[in-house]
Amino acid sequence: MNSRLIKLKATFDASSIDALLITNDSNITYLCEYKSEESWLLVTRKEAVYITDSRYFLDVKNKTKG
Repeated sequence: MNSRLIKLKATFDASSIDALLITNDSNITYLCEYKSEESWLLVTRKEAVYITDSRYFLDVKNKTKG
């Protein structure tokens, strides 16, 4: 997991957040350091889940960390 996602997760306690669903492509690109297309990002206290169309699955898997 990259430093941007770690910093985001660190704010969850102060804001009483259990999970965050990010749907804006620009925000997902910033957080994942991967050009996002047709995707969602679910960030919980334990993990981050990148949800995308099956057409992009292999590319995302090879270019993202964690």
